[in-house]
Amino acid sequence: MATAGTARGPYRTGRATRKQIVDEAVRVFGSSGYNGGSLRSIAERVGVSPGTINRHFASKEDLLNAVLERWSEDVATAIDESSQVGISVLHALRAGMAYHEEHPHLLSLFLLTATEAGAGDHPGRPFMRTRYSDLLGRYEESLRRAVQDGEIAPLDEASIAFEARAIVAFADGIEIQYLLAPDFSLVGAFDDYWERCLQRWGARHTA
Repeated sequence: MATAGTARGPYRTGRATRKQIVDEAVRVFGSSGYNGGSLRSIAERVGVSPGTINRHFASKEDLLNAVLERWSEDVATAIDESSQVGISVLHALRAGMAYHEEHPHLLSLFLLTATEAGAGDHPGRPFMRTRYSDLLGRYEESLRRAVQDGEIAPLDEASIAFEARAIVAFADGIEIQYLLAPDFSLVGAFDDYWERCLQRWGARHTA
């Protein structure tokens, strides 16, 4: 009969292999996209057979979901906006820019998947739709709170919705430009944009 000690060894090995698979899938999907990236190429990078991947993940779609969850968790940890309110929630996007600048393969993964997800049958579409919906909702609520707390001048609901979308559009757009020509600082670009936002909103103080 296996003891607790002998059971933990294979379990640890399995977890390590699963992590390696996700790590390499991030790079393959980030460079070739979901459609262009094959399980075989991921397996080769890990040093296992495609069958090993199938033992850890029910399907290629299942692996993509694990990859996107990894990206989401890593970025959320970098931003850490859980205790922030008002415009500081939006300013936390700066930390996300810094994280992507340090991890361009994760930035490539996100942008390529978001682009591919424009196709209705792409398995990453539900994740991306939920992410953007949640993000816009969070930014809109943060702007309402900022108005309520007197951080910024009053904004009507149409303006709040516009400003939330504008920030997201700026972030995605500047990151695409950075991937194409990384000869500038994402954080510096965000700082410049943020100062213009504060001026436009009539901010009482900076975040």
